[in-house]
Amino acid sequence: ETIINVDELKQDTFSIIANYRDPFLGENSSINLPKITTSSKSTSTKTQKPAEPKPLEKPWPIITYKGMIKNNNSEKKVCIISIDNKEQLVKEGDEINGVKITMIKKESVQVSFQKEQKTITK
Repeated sequence: ETIINVDELKQDTFSIIANYRDPFLGENSSINLPKITTSSKSTSTKTQKPAEPKPLEKPWPIITYKGMIKNNNSEKKVCIISIDNKEQLVKEGDEINGVKITMIKKESVQVSFQKEQKTITK
């Protein structure tokens, strides 16, 4: 049976000499990095920056296109849509619960939500 004393293990040492042209300054530079020593008994602690929380995006609401209403005397278009099971009478440019009505057509309506666009058909 072989007994190995951890304190008697040799340490692995090396050094890096970075003598090359600096790609930003265009000059030769000599960088002397500190000698790095590793050992099997050393413990390293890493300090990590806390990850920045990403803003949570809401899921698309349930949108149903019911139809368009057009006044014959004017060119204004109004449509009936259901957003999360609540019927709304809207015109182009209206925004309800973050859903913006961008274009109303006879068979479809174009909506945008959180910088995404979708076309909802009847």
